[in-house]
Amino acid sequence: MWTLGPVGFLAPLALAGLAALPLAWWLLRATPPPPRTVAFPPLRLLLGLRETEQTPARTPWWLVLLRLTALALVIVAAARPVLDPTPEGPPLRTLVLAVDDGWAAAQAWPQMTAAAEAALARAEAHGAEVRLLFTAPDADGRITALTTDAAGARARLRARTPRPWSVDRRRAAAALAAMGEVRAPAETLWAADGLDDGGARTLETALARFAAPRVVSAPSPLALTAARAEADGLAVAIAKTAGAPRSGRLQLEDAAGAVLASAPFRLAGPAESGTVLIAGDWGVLNRGILVRVEGVESAGAALVLSGAARRPVVGVVATASGGAPLASPSWYVTRALATEASLREGSVGALLGGRPDVLVLPGGALAGADADAVAAFVEAGGVLVRFGDERLLANPDLLLPALLAPRPRALDGVLTWARPQGLSPAVSGPLAGLQPPRDAEVRRLAAFTEAAPQGVEVWAALADGSPLVSAARRGRGRLVLVHAEATPGGSDLPLTGAFVEMLGRLSRLGLPPEAAAVEPGPWTPERLLDGSGRWREPDHADPPLAALAPAG
Repeated sequence: MWTLGPVGFLAPLALAGLAALPLAWWLLRATPPPPRTVAFPPLRLLLGLRETEQTPARTPWWLVLLRLTALALVIVAAARPVLDPTPEGPPLRTLVLAVDDGWAAAQAWPQMTAAAEAALARAEAHGAEVRLLFTAPDADGRITALTTDAAGARARLRARTPRPWSVDRRRAAAALAAMGEVRAPAETLWAADGLDDGGARTLETALARFAAPRVVSAPSPLALTAARAEADGLAVAIAKTAGAPRSGRLQLEDAAGAVLASAPFRLAGPAESGTVLIAGDWGVLNRGILVRVEGVESAGAALVLSGAARRPVVGVVATASGGAPLASPSWYVTRALATEASLREGSVGALLGGRPDVLVLPGGALAGADADAVAAFVEAGGVLVRFGDERLLANPDLLLPALLAPRPRALDGVLTWARPQGLSPAVSGPLAGLQPPRDAEVRRLAAFTEAAPQGVEVWAALADGSPLVSAARRGRGRLVLVHAEATPGGSDLPLTGAFVEMLGRLSRLGLPPEAAAVEPGPWTPERLLDGSGRWREPDHADPPLAALAPAG
């Protein structure tokens, strides 16, 4: 800084432009050469006319002075003059500035950076050195810590944007300690995001080694922590730190950013968390991929949905009961799926028109236009679940994992030596981990014509190894067969809780797979959320991603 009496100039080199004022004066007073006289006879008619307007040969002195004054003022303004530039307060040699730039800081980033820039202005007035520390790791895992002047620190701060992950204050404190001692006297400022990651005390102690830290804390941030599918809609868990009440709206967005549904929320003063229900039809809600707090720009206020936040839409083909509901296969299937899926019941054509994730045929065969429509549904990625009752065996179709024997295999009766079988504990595929009921027996089931048909997966079996649940790929979809009937006539399975869990798992086959169900990667992301909770395209600096490990 260069001072001239009570005025200081933060950019004194700009005053060199005043040396160009004489040249500007000469240019403003310069006149073009006089015009050449050329006789033109018709102009004689204009002789004797008096001109009412005259133009001076040179620029008036007062206009030249006005223009030079304006130019001089522009040059002086470019030098950034400061009235009474003497810094206020005690002298300052070093400013230690720590800035939280994780997801929680995004909601108050303008206020935090304004406080940091005010401290940098004081450091610049004193000509102090700046130790700048950002507490969130970069994409490569490094903590940014550097020594610079106030102008360099300001440029770094303005170029920085909040990261979509959390801060690591312990590593930040270690990076600050590695920078060595500072020139005294020093000041410390910590622009904090308002959350304690477990390392707040460590960072505060590291800052206090230079001077008692001044902490500027952001207001209570909002965070969406989880989402789960319920019968009435999508239940989203929202939380805040202790502080003033917060209210607003949650909105569910699809892949294109269109809002599918929304719901209001309010967290009272003492309440630090709550659950908000976004109600709607699951045929629409399942298209959502992101929930965000309306008007809040933060990765913490945006939640990418997983499979647990989707409820399968299952179409159950209605079957005739003959006036006896307990004899209808669809009665048992709908009761089992009532808490596991969004149910629709009707004819094949009506159900497929609603675009279900899974189609369940509790009994009987398919023929004609219905068979063609269901085949197209499976080829396009749908899932068909069927039950092996006698009507199917008497009139089989091609929408099965493999060919079935024309008669059911009887495990009871006077003409057979076989006995009813329980379920084997060995289950695989989507049914892995399912606990077979101890008191359930299967007395009659559909059997394949071959012992081990090619391309057929057996997910559950009886104690003697006979397939109970089998599946096969067809196009992009699946054909699933439960070899027992859907009524208690052929087995006790429909009366057990295992039947409910089994159908619940099968109904989720039509949803996108969970991250833990895919290969471990690494994967190249298609889109990423930035620190403000907005989608962005990945670039070369973004590392590949690994699939999340299964929750233990």
